[in-house]
Amino acid sequence: MTRDLFHDLHDLAARHSTAVPDGGLDVAALTGRTRRRRRVRAAAVAAASATAAVVLAAGAALASRLPTPPPPAQTPSPTSSPGPSASTSPEPAPTTTSVVLPPGDPTAPFGACGALADAPAEGGFAATWRTHAELGDGEADPLDAAVVAAGDALRVSAWLLAPEVTSTIVGFDAAGPRLSVLRDGVVVAGGVDLYRGTDLGVALDPVWSESADVVPYHGDVALVVCDPGTGTTASVGSALPPGDYELVAWTPVVDLGTSELPAELYGDMTPTEYVEQEGLRWLVARGEPVPFTVSDRAPTAATPAPAVAPWTAGQVPTCGDPAPTTASPGGLRLETASGPPATVAVGDEIALEAWLRYDGEGRVRFSPRETVLVVSRDGVVVGSTLVLRDGMTAVVDLGTATASPAGVAATLTACSPDDFTPGEPLPAGTYTVHPVAHGVVSSTWTPATGLTPRGEWVAVVGDGFEVVVR
Repeated sequence: MTRDLFHDLHDLAARHSTAVPDGGLDVAALTGRTRRRRRVRAAAVAAASATAAVVLAAGAALASRLPTPPPPAQTPSPTSSPGPSASTSPEPAPTTTSVVLPPGDPTAPFGACGALADAPAEGGFAATWRTHAELGDGEADPLDAAVVAAGDALRVSAWLLAPEVTSTIVGFDAAGPRLSVLRDGVVVAGGVDLYRGTDLGVALDPVWSESADVVPYHGDVALVVCDPGTGTTASVGSALPPGDYELVAWTPVVDLGTSELPAELYGDMTPTEYVEQEGLRWLVARGEPVPFTVSDRAPTAATPAPAVAPWTAGQVPTCGDPAPTTASPGGLRLETASGPPATVAVGDEIALEAWLRYDGEGRVRFSPRETVLVVSRDGVVVGSTLVLRDGMTAVVDLGTATASPAGVAATLTACSPDDFTPGEPLPAGTYTVHPVAHGVVSSTWTPATGLTPRGEWVAVVGDGFEVVVR
């Protein structure tokens, strides 16, 4: 398979996904991703333990006004003229504003604002599917991510967890898990997905992908009081007061009841239309509660949004091309978290801890290939670790300022002779090395513009560094 044919096939998949905004197949929905499957399965084992009851503490307290002491009595002076004595108006007592949280509503469905922790789901709960949530996006210390200042948002990563063995195709909400915040056994914030309730249709997890088609979603949950509905006394929109809370992630899922892709989906019918046509029942794949604390420390100071470059299509530079320069198309940026070695032996491996970060507005869905190292000398590319491998893509869904792991470990080699065979190790010398994350941007989303299908290849180039090969 030539590189052009390889890219054409992936471009075809990207066009199919973006041609149907309401639930078209994702660009990687028919591609197995065995590398992430190991991580998904490991998390599934941890999440398959018995669901703990959500026990939360502390409620909202109403402030009271302290009585004002009466003013001292005014005694007329012996020389004063007759008449009423002067009086002093009492000073108003200081008041304290309390945040009123939604009261528990036993009729509210699972996960909705005001719902109880043990509320039933409208269609029932999935028996084997779960939703996994973690605080932070993997870059920060989990202990730090579990404490947020009142007024700050909660950084979350969440994804659907398939059972160890799947026998049928399962559909799930393409907007990702819903994220509900509970206190004292009641949902008081959140309850929606990171796309803020935008209908993105149905995505599919085919059996043959071995459950590697689920997408990790990274983003921020606004910790403000949700609106339980008409007649509420809750302080809707106010920041949650300090205290202990729990996050519960949950995903609507639907079982197609077949291991083969229905014939209708090979035509113009979308998964959303198929689910409606068949009258399939939606279930809730819920996750374990994750505790966190809202503290009374000062909220994080706002920082100016970084300048974002326009989306620019691109591929990984190959031998003979000009040396690459740092590039962050559309706000995707590759950060190197660990310092590279200054000197390596011929044939030795270089390992870099790196993160793919999104600085743009709203959200982006990206299907990255493996991060590669592009090697140049005297301003010309002389080597690359790029080797095309079918079935090795992944999908990440990033919100503003969130990141996803994008590390690389590879030997500095000459370019592949046929795109599928590793090149020979580079000889001794001094080289400039750039990490490059490349893949397909399938869509972007902002609250103002909604979903924008894209389907274009981009190359995200990190800062270069010098390596001496001996």
